This record gives sequence, C-alpha cells and structure tokens, in this order.
Amino acid sequence: MILVDTIYINDSGGKVLLEYLIKGIIERNSLANYFILFDKRLDSKYLQIIPKEQFKTLDAGEIVRRNAFVETLRTHKISKVFSFNNLPPPVRLQIPVYIYFQNVLLLNSKEFNLSFKSNILFRIKSLYSRYLNIESYIWIVQTELIKESLSEKYRIKAKNIKVLPFFELKGTKNHLPKEDIFIYVAHGFPHKNHFILLRAWETLAAKYKLF
Repeated sequence: MILVDTIYINDSGGKVLLEYLIKGIIERNSLANYFILFDKRLDSKYLQIIPKEQFKTLDAGEIVRRNAFVETLRTHKISKVFSFNNLPPPVRLQIPVYIYFQNVLLLNSKEFNLSFKSNILFRIKSLYSRYLNIESYIWIVQTELIKESLSEKYRIKAKNIKVLPFFELKGTKNHLPKEDIFIYVAHGFPHKNHFILLRAWETLAAKYKLF
C-alpha cells in the first residue's frame, strides 16, 4: 500500500494538481492500493467518492502530521510513501519515498516581495525540509531549473531528482473568439510575478505581433 501525504494542500494550484492525481488513481481502479492523508481545510468532491477507510483528514501541523504517519505505518502495510506537499515525511523511513516539490518560495524566499514574517517562515520550512531529508529519498520536480535550484539549496544529488512535468492536458476548442483576448486565472500572490508576465506579453505584441 502507498501512503500519500497531502497535508497543507487545500487550495490554488496545489488543489488542482491534487484532484488531478486522485482522478488518475480512481480511473486506474487502483484506489485500494492507497491510503491518503488530506488537509482538513480541503473542500473537494473526491472526499465524498473515496471510501472512508482509504483516507483520513487532519488539521495542518507537524505534530499532527507526525502522529498520523506513526499511526498509519503501524496499522497499514505501507510499502511506499508519496509526499505531495514539498516536504519529506516527518519520520525517517527506510522504504521508498517520493517527494513532489513545486514551491519555489522554499528555495529562496528573499527574492520575492514577501513580508518579514512570511520570509522567516519559509526559511524555517526550508531548513526543516533539509533536516528531514534522507539521501535515498527521490524528489520530483516540474522543470530542469527547479531541479538545479533544489539540488544546490538542499544538497541533493542530481540523480535523486526526477523532472516529471505533472499537469492535466486540456484540449482546445475550435470555436475560439476571433478577437485577441485571453483569460489567465491565478492567485495574485507577489511571487507569481504577474506584472513581469504582462510586460513580456506587451513586448511580444509590440515588437513581434505575437498575441
């Protein structure tokens, strides 16, 4: 059985990817092989679909998370762990562990326009992640750039970081409007760099007629 840790994932892009992951597991009829730890703040239709014996919802916090790991490892035959929340397991394990990492704020929060409190919090989380990591753990990232940054920041060997882009491929519709319009849905967090993105689009339109 595979233990999937999704504590701290409850909204924004993380929630979208989590639901895509759960959807894939269900479509492959392999849900019986998984036990999932969900964040209690998560509001998702899949909590009504997954059998209650296959998951547990928890308050966000490392003490609660650690206790849940200890209890699950004691009551279930866990052969692998998949941490979907950027963090290694809160207990050191000798079984295969895979960590999905996508939060660039944990790599260098000083580069982003964050409050002093948030900056300190992310730096503590980063140190905590490095402390929990074991050399045998495998990290999964979306791009080569994140792989390089993660390897340097956390001192992880490149062979232990796999670049596996993970997203739901949406088909385009043929009846797109003729006007040059677009919609880009995202949270307005400063580290998303939306103003830089908008300026890049302006440059592409003005210089290269690419809309």
